[in-house]
Amino acid sequence: MAAIKLTLYDNSSHEKCVKKNLTEKAQLTSVYLKENTDIITPTFTFRKFDNWKDFNYCKMEWGKMAPRYYFVQKIIAQPGGIIEILCKPDPGMTWQSYILGLRTMVTRQENNYNPILYDNRAPVPGSRIWYTKSVGTVGENNGSIILTVSG
Repeated sequence: MAAIKLTLYDNSSHEKCVKKNLTEKAQLTSVYLKENTDIITPTFTFRKFDNWKDFNYCKMEWGKMAPRYYFVQKIIAQPGGIIEILCKPDPGMTWQSYILGLRTMVTRQENNYNPILYDNRAPVPGSRIWYTKSVGTVGENNGSIILTVSG
Protein backbone atom coordinates (compact mmCIF):
# COMPACT_ATOMS: atom_id res chain seq x y z
CA MET A 1 0.00 0.00 0.00
CA ALA A 2 1.34 3.46 -0.92
CA ALA A 3 2.11 5.92 1.85
CA ILE A 4 -0.32 8.75 2.46
CA LYS A 5 0.59 12.41 2.87
CA LEU A 6 -1.20 13.83 5.91
CA THR A 7 -1.25 17.51 6.83
CA LEU A 8 -2.24 18.17 10.43
CA TYR A 9 -4.02 21.37 11.46
CA ASP A 10 -5.54 23.19 14.39
CA ASN A 11 -9.11 24.03 13.35
CA SER A 12 -10.78 26.95 15.12
CA SER A 13 -13.93 27.00 12.94
CA HIS A 14 -17.36 25.55 13.65
CA GLU A 15 -17.88 22.00 12.39
CA LYS A 16 -20.53 23.02 9.84
CA CYS A 17 -18.50 25.92 8.41
CA VAL A 18 -17.49 25.23 4.78
CA LYS A 19 -14.35 27.42 4.76
CA LYS A 20 -12.32 26.47 7.83
CA ASN A 21 -9.84 28.68 9.68
CA LEU A 22 -6.85 26.28 9.78
CA THR A 23 -3.38 26.63 11.28
CA GLU A 24 -0.91 24.08 9.90
CA LYS A 25 0.89 22.08 12.60
CA ALA A 26 2.78 19.35 10.69
CA GLN A 27 3.14 17.54 7.37
CA LEU A 28 3.71 13.79 7.44
CA THR A 29 4.62 11.69 4.41
CA SER A 30 4.91 8.18 5.88
CA VAL A 31 1.33 7.68 7.04
CA TYR A 32 -0.66 4.47 6.60
CA LEU A 33 -4.27 3.40 6.95
CA LYS A 34 -4.78 0.93 9.77
CA GLU A 35 -5.96 -2.53 8.71
CA ASN A 36 -9.74 -3.00 8.44
CA THR A 37 -10.41 0.72 8.00
CA ASP A 38 -11.52 2.81 5.04
CA ILE A 39 -11.15 6.35 3.69
CA ILE A 40 -14.63 7.37 4.88
CA THR A 41 -13.85 7.01 8.61
CA PRO A 42 -10.14 6.23 8.60
CA THR A 43 -7.67 5.39 11.32
CA PHE A 44 -4.21 6.65 10.36
CA THR A 45 -0.94 5.38 11.86
CA PHE A 46 2.40 7.19 11.91
CA ARG A 47 5.54 7.66 14.02
CA LYS A 48 5.42 9.99 17.01
CA PHE A 49 6.85 13.50 16.47
CA ASP A 50 7.23 16.66 18.59
CA ASN A 51 3.88 18.25 19.51
CA TRP A 52 2.00 15.14 18.31
CA LYS A 53 -1.05 16.07 20.43
CA ASP A 54 -1.35 19.62 19.06
CA PHE A 55 -3.93 19.14 16.26
CA ASN A 56 -7.65 18.42 15.77
CA TYR A 57 -8.05 18.34 11.97
CA CYS A 58 -6.23 16.79 9.01
CA LYS A 59 -6.06 16.63 5.22
CA MET A 60 -5.27 13.35 3.44
CA GLU A 61 -3.59 13.31 0.02
CA TRP A 62 -3.19 9.90 -1.55
CA GLY A 63 -2.19 9.22 -5.13
CA LYS A 64 -4.38 10.89 -7.76
CA MET A 65 -7.40 11.05 -5.46
CA ALA A 66 -8.70 14.52 -4.54
CA PRO A 67 -7.69 15.66 -1.03
CA ARG A 68 -10.06 14.65 1.76
CA TYR A 69 -10.50 16.52 5.04
CA TYR A 70 -11.25 14.99 8.44
CA PHE A 71 -11.99 15.95 12.03
CA VAL A 72 -9.69 14.11 14.44
CA GLN A 73 -11.92 12.24 16.92
CA LYS A 74 -9.28 10.50 18.98
CA ILE A 75 -5.47 10.34 19.27
CA ILE A 76 -4.02 7.10 20.66
CA ALA A 77 -0.35 6.55 21.55
CA GLN A 78 0.62 2.93 20.85
CA PRO A 79 3.75 1.10 22.06
CA GLY A 80 6.89 1.62 19.96
CA GLY A 81 6.28 5.31 19.27
CA ILE A 82 3.30 4.74 16.97
CA ILE A 83 0.39 7.18 16.94
CA GLU A 84 -3.12 6.31 15.74
CA ILE A 85 -5.70 8.95 14.94
CA LEU A 86 -9.37 8.10 14.44
CA CYS A 87 -11.08 10.49 12.04
CA LYS A 88 -14.54 11.60 10.97
CA PRO A 89 -15.10 13.05 7.48
CA ASP A 90 -15.65 16.76 6.83
CA PRO A 91 -17.72 16.85 3.63
CA GLY A 92 -17.95 20.66 3.73
CA MET A 93 -14.22 21.17 3.31
CA THR A 94 -13.72 18.10 1.10
CA TRP A 95 -16.30 19.33 -1.43
CA GLN A 96 -15.79 23.05 -0.77
CA SER A 97 -15.07 24.08 -4.36
CA TYR A 98 -18.24 22.32 -5.57
CA ILE A 99 -20.40 23.74 -2.77
CA LEU A 100 -19.18 27.31 -3.23
CA GLY A 101 -19.56 26.99 -7.00
CA LEU A 102 -23.26 26.10 -6.81
CA ARG A 103 -25.88 28.54 -8.04
CA THR A 104 -28.93 28.18 -5.86
CA MET A 105 -32.34 29.70 -5.43
CA VAL A 106 -33.77 29.64 -1.93
CA THR A 107 -37.52 29.09 -2.02
CA ARG A 108 -38.19 28.29 1.64
CA GLN A 109 -36.70 29.22 4.95
CA GLU A 110 -37.10 27.59 8.32
CA ASN A 111 -36.70 30.71 10.45
CA ASN A 112 -38.27 34.16 10.25
CA TYR A 113 -35.07 36.15 10.74
CA ASN A 114 -34.72 37.23 7.09
CA PRO A 115 -37.61 39.53 6.03
CA ILE A 116 -36.43 39.52 2.38
CA LEU A 117 -37.31 35.84 1.97
CA TYR A 118 -41.09 35.73 2.19
CA ASP A 119 -42.57 32.37 3.14
CA ASN A 120 -46.15 32.15 4.40
CA ARG A 121 -45.62 28.48 5.38
CA ALA A 122 -42.73 29.24 7.74
CA PRO A 123 -43.35 28.47 11.41
CA VAL A 124 -44.29 31.43 13.55
CA PRO A 125 -42.07 31.57 16.60
CA GLY A 126 -43.93 32.14 19.84
CA SER A 127 -42.82 32.76 23.35
CA ARG A 128 -41.88 29.74 25.38
CA ILE A 129 -44.39 28.51 27.88
CA TRP A 130 -43.12 26.51 30.82
CA TYR A 131 -45.38 24.16 32.77
CA THR A 132 -44.16 22.45 35.91
CA LYS A 133 -45.86 19.44 37.44
CA SER A 134 -44.62 17.44 40.40
CA VAL A 135 -44.73 13.70 39.72
CA GLY A 136 -43.20 12.48 42.96
CA THR A 137 -39.75 10.99 43.46
CA VAL A 138 -37.61 9.06 41.02
CA GLY A 139 -35.98 6.04 42.64
CA GLU A 140 -34.39 6.69 45.99
CA ASN A 141 -33.08 10.12 44.97
CA ASN A 142 -35.11 13.24 44.37
CA GLY A 143 -34.17 13.50 40.73
CA SER A 144 -35.69 15.62 38.02
CA ILE A 145 -37.31 14.71 34.72
CA ILE A 146 -37.50 17.31 31.98
CA LEU A 147 -39.97 16.84 29.15
CA THR A 148 -39.63 19.10 26.14
CA VAL A 149 -42.45 19.33 23.60
CA SER A 150 -42.26 21.29 20.38
CA GLY A 151 -45.18 22.05 18.16
